[in-house]
Amino acid sequence: MGMKKQDNILIFVTSIKRAKFFKRLVTDVFYDKNIFFITYKKSVYDFLKDDFANIYYLSDFKNCEIDNRLLNFVKFHQDEAILVDKKIGLFPCQKLINSYYYVSKCFYCFYKKFNIHYTFVFNGYGQYLETSFRLISEFFNKKLLFFEIGNFSSKIFVDKKGVNAASSLMHKRLDMVKNFNESKFQRFKEGYLREKENFHYVPQSSNVKKEFLLKKLLDYNIKVEPSLLRVFVNKIKQKFVKKQISFDSINIQELDYIFFPLQVSYDSQILRFSSYNIFQAIDKAYEIAKMKGLKLVIKPHPAELNLEVLEYAKSKDVYLVNENTYQLLKNSKEVITINSTVGLESFYYKPLTVLGETWYKKYANADKKIKDKILFNYLFNILVDGDYFNENIKFDEIKIRSFLND
Repeated sequence: MGMKKQDNILIFVTSIKRAKFFKRLVTDVFYDKNIFFITYKKSVYDFLKDDFANIYYLSDFKNCEIDNRLLNFVKFHQDEAILVDKKIGLFPCQKLINSYYYVSKCFYCFYKKFNIHYTFVFNGYGQYLETSFRLISEFFNKKLLFFEIGNFSSKIFVDKKGVNAASSLMHKRLDMVKNFNESKFQRFKEGYLREKENFHYVPQSSNVKKEFLLKKLLDYNIKVEPSLLRVFVNKIKQKFVKKQISFDSINIQELDYIFFPLQVSYDSQILRFSSYNIFQAIDKAYEIAKMKGLKLVIKPHPAELNLEVLEYAKSKDVYLVNENTYQLLKNSKEVITINSTVGLESFYYKPLTVLGETWYKKYANADKKIKDKILFNYLFNILVDGDYFNENIKFDEIKIRSFLND
């Protein structure tokens, strides 16, 4: 049975960027459904209120009776919910726990008041706010639909089960594809690599700065956010870290090396879906490179805040570089990743070691023909047309609506 016109959809929005994304999504795809938005930010509320009647503040739902079943559920999932924020360290631990209980109660009270059929969540496995929203939605057995930035431009990821290593892709056979079109895939590959080899831009890293600069005092919610002083100190720390990085100058065309592109040390994909933390991963990558008689070339993530990570890498006698990622991939002998997008983008068919958990791990060293089919399947059958950053890219209405059909 598919969606009904009267079905109610709830979307939790944590920023203007998310608000713009979901407003476009609703306009392009779910224009005939009853949409409910909930937020804790005035800027988001003001942005959406003229176009949507059902827009609410999280704090409007802090007062209702809760039962022991909810309290036990929230307590049981506490470590899971606060994992990423605890690692980042913007919250004092007790405040983070208090905030988690507060927002969980608010979501609970909302669900007790409104009859919601579907819940849309962005990622749902990152920081505690969206993780809490996912957890309470699961508590009420709501039908969830997860959204995430696509690994490739003009694409988004949509899934019923989760994102990344929590997604349904973990149990699908992507090497079984009936509509493989080799010429279509080769055209995409050539254009993609041509663009990336000339200019490797990471939209997420610039977004952090823009979000911070646009942050207004009126938007601040002491109940759910870290103190503005802590945020400010963290931004200063970020600038300090970037100034302290001393990159090595190497000739990648003459060096025999394994390439290890770092993820952010507090990346939820590492914390939730890997038995290796960033330091252990550096150790493992160094051990593999040494065993094979190759140098290890490491490129830090542009959003990394922890100077200790970079100092630790340097202590291992590796090359720390800031070269174009795709040139580094192209000239490497092998690639190591924890579970980053770069591992998926291995169009150069280098031997690949995946240390963490991710859906593509089981295909890491498939032969070229199989890998072409897997990547084609992912690009053209799994990912959905649409763009988190580019408002001019329309969402694929038919494909996205199909996710909510039983």
